[in-house]
Amino acid sequence: MHLTSVSLVFGKFVCYDELSKHISFILGALRTAACLALALTACLAAMINSFVHVLMYTYYGLSALGPRVQKYLWWKKYLTRVQLVCYHVSICQTVCVEN
Repeated sequence: MHLTSVSLVFGKFVCYDELSKHISFILGALRTAACLALALTACLAAMINSFVHVLMYTYYGLSALGPRVQKYLWWKKYLTRVQLVCYHVSICQTVCVEN
């Protein structure tokens, strides 16, 4: 036998058992959404980091081909800036997630 408490609130009957189920569902959905948002940002950060590493190793590979190719590697300074931005964003993300 299942007992539920029912009260009259604002002229309507309220079943606390049903109300608690709805509240716990809403809280669970909010927590799941928060976890998914964190997972999405972590996944996005990992994808960006992987892309930066692809650029880095492409640069290293091209620079290893010798002086004929090195003159076309004008984008080294931009690669370094992208690396630094990616590094600082990952630190900020870690600090935000931990707090």
